[in-house]
Amino acid sequence: MSHRSDPYAALIAAAPDAIITIDEHSTILNANPAVYELFGYTPGELIGKDLTFLMPTELRVRHKEGFARYVRTGVRAIPWTGVHLTAHHHDGKRIEVDVSFAEVQTESGRVFAGIIRDITAKTWAERRLQAQFRIVDLLARSSALTTAGPELLQAIAEPLGWQWGALWTVDGHRVRVMADWPPGTPLQAMGQRTFAKGEGLPGRVWQNARGAWITTLTADTNFPRAQLAASLGLETGMAFPILLQDQVLGVLEFFTTERRAPDDDTMELLRAVGNQVGQFLARTAAQDELRRSHAELERFTAMVSHDLQEPLRSIGIFTDLLQRQLRDAPATDDQNLLGHITSAARRMQILIADLLTYSRASTSDLVREPVQLNQVLASVLEGLAAQIASTGAVITHDLTPTVIADRTAIHQVFQNLLSNSLKYQRPGQPLRIHVSAAIQAKALVCSVADNGTGIPTEYQELVFQPFKRLHGPEIPGTGLGLAICKRLIERYGGTLAVTSQPGDGATFTFTIPQ
Repeated sequence: MSHRSDPYAALIAAAPDAIITIDEHSTILNANPAVYELFGYTPGELIGKDLTFLMPTELRVRHKEGFARYVRTGVRAIPWTGVHLTAHHHDGKRIEVDVSFAEVQTESGRVFAGIIRDITAKTWAERRLQAQFRIVDLLARSSALTTAGPELLQAIAEPLGWQWGALWTVDGHRVRVMADWPPGTPLQAMGQRTFAKGEGLPGRVWQNARGAWITTLTADTNFPRAQLAASLGLETGMAFPILLQDQVLGVLEFFTTERRAPDDDTMELLRAVGNQVGQFLARTAAQDELRRSHAELERFTAMVSHDLQEPLRSIGIFTDLLQRQLRDAPATDDQNLLGHITSAARRMQILIADLLTYSRASTSDLVREPVQLNQVLASVLEGLAAQIASTGAVITHDLTPTVIADRTAIHQVFQNLLSNSLKYQRPGQPLRIHVSAAIQAKALVCSVADNGTGIPTEYQELVFQPFKRLHGPEIPGTGLGLAICKRLIERYGGTLAVTSQPGDGATFTFTIPQ
């Protein structure tokens, strides 16, 4: 740009932002030195060219049509300030720019100016941050890499500008494709599906346990898919390992039609992603093992419960027969012993049933569905009718009509809490129990309050532990009722607590997120 003694021309020449002018035919007229530095061209290579010379292929037609329409009608297709565009560098790489436009009328015709600022570093930092957020969110809500694989590839490829991706997993002595993105990617569908250690891009990453970047795929001597990549117009590929400590569990691989030089910031991000995915695999493997253990425990508990209850039932049958035979006989020590045997067998049956319920509280599936609390409570009270009648308890309630919960679990919790209150009546005092429930801050808050004997402060945490009983055999129970309640509530992500003063009753309160 010639400025002679013109101070404005001197200022434009010295400006840090790139400034370029074009005529109404989109032909480049002038450019300041910052333009040549930004795009990598010389004045001889740029002046006289169409402005689309600096644009990626996919933007050229759109620019020509939009600019011609504006020259003809004066209608702007885009804003003229702060426009984020992608431009094309001399070496083939893409650069991200922020552009503002201006127009002046001169003696020789209309002239348009573009003020261009390089925002490539800022844009890629934002895209890396976006990719990182998407990956963390995906891994947090996924349960298996087999189902999360395509979305994981997409979460990396889209923000970072890669067109194709593949997920490879180590399977014995080879790596195999587990997923690709977009689904049916030609390079994977028509190319090799497995590689040995050290072979091709996935194989070398597996062997070296570190990322690899191939700027020109067709020039790489260890890329067996080079001919296919060339036919698809792919220029650059990169891959990085999925690591758990020093063990390579898989490889994530990406390709683009743009020739891209190695990017240390991107590789550092993807190194961290590889470690995150490795930890995700370790977590899901541990969860799978825990689920298997729970399933085995439930099967074992059911089997033991059946095997133990069968002889107890036999003991009960035979002791009942003996008691009938001795019913009219004079009382003897043998009859007393027989009564103790019968009582012990019944207690053992109750204990085994409670153990089975406690085990299932951790492993059974919880179904979230609309539940009418009034109906559940009515069913519980019907089942406890004999206990209620024997204590003379007065039970009142104030319940939210409908909540989202597991009907069976809520029934169990109500039953255990009410049964617990019915056991601890103060001598000579009418027992009163009130059940309340309401929605507060998107959670069900439910309380069972009584005026019974209460619980000393030092024991209020212990009562939720299995087999922790604060009284002797004079009060029936196995010490598992409150432990079952706590386990069920915590599986909902809720809480169960008690407040009490000795001699002044107890209030058990649980919350369940809605």
